[in-house]
Parts: sequence; structure tokens; C-alpha cells
Amino acid sequence: MIHHLQGHEVVESLTTIATPHRGSSLAKRFIDQGYDRHLARLGIGAEAFRCLTPQFVQGLNEATPDHPDVRYYSYAGFKPRNAMSGWGRWAYDRVHEREGANDGFVGVQGAVWGRFLGTVSAAHLELIDWRLGVRSAHRFRVLPDFYDQVLHNLAQLGH
Repeated sequence: MIHHLQGHEVVESLTTIATPHRGSSLAKRFIDQGYDRHLARLGIGAEAFRCLTPQFVQGLNEATPDHPDVRYYSYAGFKPRNAMSGWGRWAYDRVHEREGANDGFVGVQGAVWGRFLGTVSAAHLELIDWRLGVRSAHRFRVLPDFYDQVLHNLAQLGH
């Protein structure tokens, strides 16, 4: 919207949270190993995962440069491996092999875009409120405070 639809006329800043700005090696792994055919059982279209591969995201970034009149900020998610569930640990390990510290889907460095404002202590699935059938009390404790901090930071930055 900002680049292609003159969004800079109404958007002062864009803040992203745990966004795979360089794609996700886990998405690529799912596609490469044929796991994408199982995603429908989780309610995910395989095409959505293809749009998260590093190759696709690189093309998207090249076709959609930042607008000079808009300020860009980012946050990354990070949760230690030992604080993850069984599936989360598996995902963390796969992402860690290629991207280092991560939130179980997006590497911390891959979430950096524009001015990096820090990390939130949460797994990616918590940040997008995707439960996989498991409730997480952690999400309700951490995220409201985090979003309050995001708003505070934006106000401090003049937005």
C-alpha cells in the first residue's frame, strides 16, 4: 500500500513485529520437503507458505522499496528453545540452523527492517495468536505490555 498505492500520503510510519522481511527458512524447508501438502489440515494454504520463502520475499522487497517519506521500524520475536513446546523446539532448531536466534519461525535478524527497536519475549505463534489447540497464559501476560511499549516508543519517536 505505501509504495504502490501512494500510501505515503496517509502513512507516517510502519512498524512490523516478527515479520519475515527476508523470508523464513522454515517455510522454504516445508516447501522443499513437500510438507506443504499437509498444511491444509492446519488451515493454511500452501501458496501462503510459498510467499514466505526467502526467494519470494527477496523479489517482493525488490519490487516494493521503502518510501523516503515514511519511517520504518521493526521488532523481532525471540523465545529460548527450552521455553518452547515440542513442536516449537523442532521449529526453533530448524530455523536456528540457518538464521540463528528466532521465534520458532522468523530469525531475529530476518525481522529487522528500518530502525530496529528490539525483541519481544514470545514465540511467533503466540505473536500471531495461533494456538494449535494449546492455550498459552504467557501470551496474555506479555503481549498487552509489549503493545503498550510499542505505542509508547512510537510516541517517543514523534508519531
